[in-house]
Amino acid sequence: MSALYDLIFTIPLSVSMVLMLSPSLFPGTGHTLLISCSILSSAGLVALYHLKARGRIIIAGLAAAVISGTVLAGKGDLITGNLRLMNVLIISILVFILIKLSSINPYGKPALALILALVLIIRLIFGIREEKILFCMAAVFILPVVAEWIQRNWKKEGATGTKGHLVFIFPFLLPAILAAGLISVPDKPYDWHHVKNLVNGIRDGYEALLQMLSPEEGWDGGDNMGFSERAAILGSVGKNPYNAMTVVGDAAGDYRLYLSGKSFDRFDGRKWTKTDKSDMNYGAFDLNETRAAILQNGPDPDDLLKSGRVRITYEGMRTGCMFALPKSLVGEDDAVFLGGDLKLSHGRKGDYTLRYYRLNRDDPSFINIAKAEADINKKAWQEAMRFTTDLDPEQMTYDDYRAYRRIIYDMYGEPVDLSDRCKEYLDRALAGAESDYEKLDRLEKLLSSFGYSTSQGELPDDIQSSSAFADYFLMEKREGFCTHYATAFVLLARSLGIPARYVQGYSVLSKSAGFEVTSDRTHAWPEAYLDGVGWIIFEPTPGFRQVMGWDIPDSFAPQVPAGHVSAKEGDDGVSGQSEDAGEEGPATSLSWIVISLLAFAVFLALFIPADRMIRKISYRRLDNRGKVISLCKKSLRMLRYAGSKPYPGETVFEFKERIKETVPEDIVSLLYIYERSLYAKDIPDNDTVSEAEELSKKCSSYVISQVFRRDHTGKP
Repeated sequence: MSALYDLIFTIPLSVSMVLMLSPSLFPGTGHTLLISCSILSSAGLVALYHLKARGRIIIAGLAAAVISGTVLAGKGDLITGNLRLMNVLIISILVFILIKLSSINPYGKPALALILALVLIIRLIFGIREEKILFCMAAVFILPVVAEWIQRNWKKEGATGTKGHLVFIFPFLLPAILAAGLISVPDKPYDWHHVKNLVNGIRDGYEALLQMLSPEEGWDGGDNMGFSERAAILGSVGKNPYNAMTVVGDAAGDYRLYLSGKSFDRFDGRKWTKTDKSDMNYGAFDLNETRAAILQNGPDPDDLLKSGRVRITYEGMRTGCMFALPKSLVGEDDAVFLGGDLKLSHGRKGDYTLRYYRLNRDDPSFINIAKAEADINKKAWQEAMRFTTDLDPEQMTYDDYRAYRRIIYDMYGEPVDLSDRCKEYLDRALAGAESDYEKLDRLEKLLSSFGYSTSQGELPDDIQSSSAFADYFLMEKREGFCTHYATAFVLLARSLGIPARYVQGYSVLSKSAGFEVTSDRTHAWPEAYLDGVGWIIFEPTPGFRQVMGWDIPDSFAPQVPAGHVSAKEGDDGVSGQSEDAGEEGPATSLSWIVISLLAFAVFLALFIPADRMIRKISYRRLDNRGKVISLCKKSLRMLRYAGSKPYPGETVFEFKERIKETVPEDIVSLLYIYERSLYAKDIPDNDTVSEAEELSKKCSSYVISQVFRRDHTGKP
C-alpha cells in the first residue's frame, strides 16, 4: 500500500520535471525515451525504499544484467553516448526526496502542486511551447494531491486512512486524464473572433483618441501588432491578423513585395540591435550604385530597373517607422534617415507616397553584372546621377559614395568566426562558387532546403554569441521560421566577408493595384551588400522564394547546386536526425534484449541457491524457539496467498479460532505450536521443531494447491 502511494506521486512529478528540463538537459532526446527512463528510475527508487534486502539485491542484479547485456550486445556506445540520461536518475532521486519530505507536513504536497502549476502557467505566459504529455503528467500529480487534501480535511465516518483511500480512488482518476491525453489538439487555436473584434474595436478607439489628444504619442510594435521594433529570436510565432496598412499604386503584378521597416546590424546570439545612427540617405546611394553598375556594364537600365509609385496608409497600427520598398526615394521633408531606415517626420500615423525602383534580379544580364564584381568608377556614378532628377549631385558626389561604402563595411561587415566543423561544411556547400553573388545564391538555396516551423522551441541557454547561433542553426537545428533563416544568412554571409543586414517588415504578394497588408504578413529577410552592385534581397526562408523580376521563364526554380551538401545527407555525420538515431533503436534490438534476459537468468541462477544457503545457515544458528517462530511466520505469510490472513490487531488464538473450520487441521496444529512458542516459558524441544518443520511443509503444499485452484476456478 505504501509503495503504491509513493508511486502515485513520485512518477508523475519526476516525469513532469524531466520534460520541463529536457530542452536544456536532454537536447535531441525523444520524449518516449525520457519518460521511460523517468518511470523506471522512480519505480526503482520506490522499490529500493520499500523492499527488504533480498528484493533490493534482485533489483540491483536486474540493473547489472541490463548494463551487461548492453555491453555484450555491442551497444556500449549507448552508455557512453547517453551519459546525460543519468540526469534522469538524479532528477528522480531529488523528486523522491521531495515527496518524502513533503509527507511530513500536510501542506507539503499541496505546496508542490501549486508550485508546479505556477511554473507551467509562467512558462506559457512567456511563450514556451509545451507538449500535451507534460500537462497530462502534471495533472496526474495535482489531482491526487487535491483528492488527498479533501480526504484529510472533510469530516467523515468509517475508514479514514488517506493512503488507502487514495490508492483506491486513483484508478478512477486516471481514465479521465488518459481520455484528455488522447484527445487530439487542433493545428490551429480557436479563433475567438468575437473577442478579437471587441479588442480591435477598443484599440482602434483608443488610437483615435490618442491621435486626437497627442498626435506625437503612440507606440511601436507590441504583441497585437504585426511589426515590432524588437528583433529577438523567439521560440514560437503567434498570429492574430488584422489590417495593418493599405498599399495603392503601381505594385500590381503577382510578385512578392518587401516593405522594410527596420534594419539591424548587431547580433548577440539571441537578439538583434541597431547601432547604426548615420543620417545618410542610404536608399538614394543604393539606387544610384545599382544604376551605375548597370550603365557601366552595358545593358539598358530600363531593362533591369522599373520605376513605380505607391501610396501607403497605416490602418491598424501606429509606429514611427516608415515602410519602404527596396531602392525607394523619399523626400527629406517626409522622412528622417537613420542608419538606412526611414522614420516618419510627422506623427506616427503613416500616409505617404514612395517612388521605388523594382530590380530585375533574376534576369541573366543582372546576374552577370553581380558576378563581375566590378568597382563603380567615377564616370559611371556621375552618369547614373543624371538619370534621376530626385537626387542632388552636390550632396551625393563620388567621394560621398566612397565614404558611404566604408560605413557599410564598418557597420555591416562584422566578422563571424565559425567552428571548424561548420567551416568545413560550408566550404563543401559552396565549392565551385567563385564570386560573392554565387556564394550568396548558393547559401540561399542551402538554407531554403531546411525545414520550416513556427514552433521549433527556445534557443539553448548556451547560445550567447553570433558564432554559436550560426553553428547551432547550420549544424544542429536546421529548422525555424523567417527570423532564424534571415539571421543565419546574415551571419554566414559575414563569415564569408560579405556585408549583410537583418531586416524586418512585411512581405506580401501584389495581385492588384490596391490591396491590404494584414499583420500576419510580417516577415524578416536578409540583405547583402555586393560591392559595385548595392544591396540585394535574398530569401532563404523555405517556401518564400518567388521570382524576383519580370520576363523570367516560368520554369525558374531555385535548384540545389552540385556542390550543395544535403541537410540530411552530409558526409560529416550531421543530419536532420539526432546523432544517436540509427536503423535500430536500443529498445527494439533483439540481441540486446535476449542477452540482457540471459544475464539476468544467470544472476538468478547464482543468487537463488546462494540465498537459500544463507537462509539455511541463519536458520541453523537459531535456538529451538527461534526456529519454530521463524517457520510459523513463514507459514503465516504464505497463508495470505490462500486468502487467509490475520485481521489488524487479531491475536494468534483469535486467528486460529476463526479459520479452523476452513483450513486443514495440520495448519491449526501449527498455529497452536506457534502460540505456545510465543507465550510459554519452556523452550521447545527438538521433537517440536521437527513437527513444526513437517507442518510447515504441509502448509506450503496447501497454499500452492489453493493458489492453482483459485487460478482455475476463480475462488479457493
